[in-house]
Amino acid sequence: FVYNHAQNYFLRSNKQSVNVYEEKALGVWLADSSDVKDKTWQDIVFENTHYYIYTVRKGDFYLGAFLSAPVILEKFILSSSDETEFALTGLEDSYLITRPGDKTLDSAFSGYLSAENTPAKRHGPTFMRYPSKYGFTVITATDRLEIDGNVFLSTGPVIIIISGILIFIFYLLTFRGCIKPLSYLRYAFSRVSSGDLSFRMREDMFTNEYNELAKSFNLMVREIKTLRLSYYEEKILQQQAENRYLRAITYPHFLLNNLNLINNFAYESNEQGIHDVVLNLSSYLRYFITADYEKHTLKNDVESAKSYLNLNMLAYPGRLSYSFETDDSLLNLSFPPLIISTIVENCIKHGLVGGCMLNIDISLRKEHTADGEYLLFTCSDSGPGFPDSVIDSINSKEPPTHKTSHVGLMSIKNTLQAQYKNNVDFRIGNTPSGVAVSIRVDMACFTNDQKGRVTGNEYTVAG
Repeated sequence: FVYNHAQNYFLRSNKQSVNVYEEKALGVWLADSSDVKDKTWQDIVFENTHYYIYTVRKGDFYLGAFLSAPVILEKFILSSSDETEFALTGLEDSYLITRPGDKTLDSAFSGYLSAENTPAKRHGPTFMRYPSKYGFTVITATDRLEIDGNVFLSTGPVIIIISGILIFIFYLLTFRGCIKPLSYLRYAFSRVSSGDLSFRMREDMFTNEYNELAKSFNLMVREIKTLRLSYYEEKILQQQAENRYLRAITYPHFLLNNLNLINNFAYESNEQGIHDVVLNLSSYLRYFITADYEKHTLKNDVESAKSYLNLNMLAYPGRLSYSFETDDSLLNLSFPPLIISTIVENCIKHGLVGGCMLNIDISLRKEHTADGEYLLFTCSDSGPGFPDSVIDSINSKEPPTHKTSHVGLMSIKNTLQAQYKNNVDFRIGNTPSGVAVSIRVDMACFTNDQKGRVTGNEYTVAG
């Protein structure tokens, strides 16, 4: 209720549970206000009926609630067995209310309140007390059964056995109907969260409700897989476009430099030099122009990288040397273009400075570990290295927060992640003698079909 003390009216009251005489009596009591205590439960008698009232004073208003003791008692009686009787006391055992008209119980409860003995030692019913959060106390009286000790000793084991059987049956039903389905659902989510989008829940194992849940789960996984395929295909196409753009920028400059190199060899009448430049330049340009996803293999990238290295050895005689070790069984594997050749170009761009000698060591081989078989590509040089901030930015799993000049390496990283997801590890780091770059790919990712498409564990990308 909300009662305006200054103007003596109720702002709102619940007519469904408040009788007219109760509201009138409550209004008179609040209007007097001499007995009203703020933020405290009080027991008040209106028309020979006990109430528990709580009020909060806010300016001219009283905000509060009141409970009818007979109604509370009725609720207790209706919700319990016939063998249990209830009584309510005031906030300080100031009065006692029992079932109306039951003088025997009234005297029994009164006797209990005045007794000093504990309930277990009293004759007659067993009494228990339960304090409420509203301040009053609930007292129950239940007839105590007299049990023969010998009868209990003879029937006790049987009761225990029957109880154990019932508990076991309850556990089986609970395990079958709830625990086991939830464990299976948790297992299904763990499989999907680990990246296994091929997992499907069985739809005929449990109740109809859980089977419907399994169907919804399987539908959700199929939708996730479809969205994931679309995402990776779009990402790979984006990386292809970025790689072509980078090549388009560097192509004219690279071509002019090699044409000038041919011109210098012509002035020097160096026919062998002209022959070597034209041979390596044509090989490199053929790869550059025809590189695509559908027919590209590691062999294409390796040959392009060697042609590029040979051209730079002709352009900078005595300043560049390299070694290139390859496992021939890997050369026919399908692989994204412009990966190895871009790494080699990056070594020369950042390592061949200051007139120093640059050594480059390249390796392409298989790595066998306890976890499986991997393709491992490494490239190390004797250049000056990179600042730690650049190394951290390239190796980070998060996208760079600012523009970087090393767009080639970032493009390689994004291309490999789009193609092989979590099955590839791309790393770059400084060494005591220069910079080292490594690419490690799970061999399970490489499956070549007749069309030359690259097939991963969970998706296929063409072109």
